[in-house]
Amino acid sequence: MPQKNSLPQNNNEQKTSRFYRNFVATFHGLAEFLWPHTAHGSLTLPEGGCVICPNHISFADIPVVSCVFRGRTLKYMAKKELFFWPLGCLFRALGAYAVDRKKGDVGALKTAISVAEAGDCAVIFPQGHRNPGVDPRGTVVHGGAMFVAKKANVPIIPVYIKAKNRKVRFFSKLEVFVAPPIYPESFAEYGETNNEAMKNVFLRACEMEETGKWS
Repeated sequence: MPQKNSLPQNNNEQKTSRFYRNFVATFHGLAEFLWPHTAHGSLTLPEGGCVICPNHISFADIPVVSCVFRGRTLKYMAKKELFFWPLGCLFRALGAYAVDRKKGDVGALKTAISVAEAGDCAVIFPQGHRNPGVDPRGTVVHGGAMFVAKKANVPIIPVYIKAKNRKVRFFSKLEVFVAPPIYPESFAEYGETNNEAMKNVFLRACEMEETGKWS
C-alpha cells in the first residue's frame, strides 16, 4: 500500500498523519481482536486522494476500515455529537471533523474536499448514520460523498462491511469487500445528480454481500 501522500503537507497535517499512523499501528491489533475481519478485493488504494464510502452498521466500522487501509491516513466525517470532551480531542487529533447532520453542513463538505485534494483519504458514510440489522439497500443514501469526489476530482472507493444478521458484535467475524476505484470520468454512468449517482454506487456495493466481489 502507498505509504506517503502525493502532495506536500503543512506541519499540522504532518503531525496529524504521524499521530494517526502511530495510533493505528498501536491499536490495530486490539481492533482486530475485538472485531476479527477478513478483507477482500482492491486493497491497494490509488495514489493521491480519494473518497472511501463504506456502509455503516456500527461504531466498529471506523476501526475496522482503518485497519484495512492502515497504510494510508484516513480522515472521517463524523456527527458533531461525538465531539465531546475527551473523545472530541482524540477524534480531532486523528484528523476527524464534525458534520451537523440536521442541516446542510457546507463547512464539513469543504473540509472533506480539502482532505481529498491534499492527497489523503476522506471517509464518508453515504447512509449518514448507523443502520444495524436492516437491509442497507432500503436505507436513505446521501449524495455528499459524490459531491466531494467531483469537486476534488478524485476516485470513489466503495466498501461493504458484511456482518452476521447485519449486526456487529464483539469477537464475531466480519468480512470487508473493497471495490476497485471509480474514477471521475465514470461518475456520470451512475446518474445525473449526486444523490442518484451515489445511490446507484451504493446499491452496487451492497451486491458484494452476496457475490463477494464487485461486478
